[in-house]
Amino acid sequence: MIFAGLALLVVALEAINTAIEVLVDHLTEEWAAFARDAKNLGSLAVLCALLAHGLLLVHVILT
Repeated sequence: MIFAGLALLVVALEAINTAIEVLVDHLTEEWAAFARDAKNLGSLAVLCALLAHGLLLVHVILT
C-alpha cells in the first residue's frame, strides 16, 4: 500500500512540475533566474519522491 502511495506521489509531483514549467514558459520568453529556480525546485521535488520510492524498494528487497 505504501509502495503504491509513493508511486502516485511521484506521478502527482511530476504533474505539478510540468504545470510549473508550462506557467514559467508562458510568463517569460527570455532567460530569467526565477524561471530557472522554479523549474529546478520542481525537479528537485520529483527527485526526492523518486529517491524515497527507491529507498522503500531497496528496504523491501533486503528484508
